[in-house]
Amino acid sequence: MLKSDQRESVDWWLELQQKLDRGRGYFKLRMYDDAARHLEDALRLCPELHAARLLLAAARLRLSDWIGARRHFQLIAVLAENPKWQAAAYNGLGCVQAVQSQLEQAKSCFRRALEADPSCADAMHNLQACLDARGRIRLRFGAGEVEAAVPRDAAGAGRESAGKGAR
Repeated sequence: MLKSDQRESVDWWLELQQKLDRGRGYFKLRMYDDAARHLEDALRLCPELHAARLLLAAARLRLSDWIGARRHFQLIAVLAENPKWQAAAYNGLGCVQAVQSQLEQAKSCFRRALEADPSCADAMHNLQACLDARGRIRLRFGAGEVEAAVPRDAAGAGRESAGKGAR
């Protein structure tokens, strides 16, 4: 028989796992509002769970909730110690900046993603897309894409190459 505190730990773990599984499932079904709700519940139970936070940020990105997406990407970028998590977070921040027509800030974020993880293919693609920007650009984040309009004054600006890590 489990002791009371052991029982509470098991119940907590099961609830966390259920919220996370549902969040992932709804995300895969592209039901981003539902995914976000369950992932927020998971984060209330375990705020340091970077996997849930990254998926929540991606859901917010897909919902065009730029403020929510930015907040969660920033937390991961600052708190995560794993370079791949940091790269994903900076790539997401770059996508948010780009859709808000802040191409210089977006390029900076994509470069930071590549500094954290030079093999981050999405950041390489996105940086090059910003450097070659004309009209509308398609940015990659995970399995999805985000489209951004390029302001007229930014088109053709900064024709430098993607730099270190871009091949």
